[in-house]
Amino acid sequence: MSKYKTDIKFVEVGIVPLVLLGLALYPVLSAVASAPATAFAALARDFCRVQLMLSGWLAVGMILLIPLLIVPLFGPRFEPATVLLPWFALLAIVKGAEVALYRLLYSVQRQAVYFRSLAIGTVVIVGLNLVLIPRLGVSGAVQAAVLSTCGVVSICAAGLAQFVRWRVFIELLARLAVALALTWGVSTLAAALGAVPWLSAGLSCCLFPDAAALAGLVPNPSRSLLLGRNHPAVAS
Repeated sequence: MSKYKTDIKFVEVGIVPLVLLGLALYPVLSAVASAPATAFAALARDFCRVQLMLSGWLAVGMILLIPLLIVPLFGPRFEPATVLLPWFALLAIVKGAEVALYRLLYSVQRQAVYFRSLAIGTVVIVGLNLVLIPRLGVSGAVQAAVLSTCGVVSICAAGLAQFVRWRVFIELLARLAVALALTWGVSTLAAALGAVPWLSAGLSCCLFPDAAALAGLVPNPSRSLLLGRNHPAVAS
């Protein structure tokens, strides 16, 4: 279980900025929740874009950069932890989506939906652990966490359907997939050209925000209701 404990810390620490960002933007989200539905939908879309971009960036770092840091930082006995990092990177992405959606639920006063999703998610993860851990070991525990969090995210998205359409979430996930694919392409090309692992990983991590911008995951500060100053609630 030491592999699990090591890798989960990267996820727990990595999503802290996402939680703090949601907390900082909560007054704006709550204010615009009482504005016209189209304004809140646009704001929610931008908020999810930012959160998915940051969680995707965390995932890239976990897959490409952290494997190069674990042994130098913690010693050779922690090297087996690198095997599970791709699963934990996926967990970081779905956790980022959860952080975005529960903050939106709070802003429209539907926190009860999030409570129900957590209750169901707890039952699901317990059941999956009982099934997967005896068969797959630590890998099964990570997969159980990913699948249960996906369930939580789905319930939260359903709870927001009155305010934000499902196709918006599907579109944003597709954009994230494009950004990750572009970053993986850069990493693969750099490795094929003979770049050392440190250079390839560092280059990919640095270029991910550009890939996310190309994929449409970075809101335009001058037009975004989230990042701009003139959202409807303030203007009124």
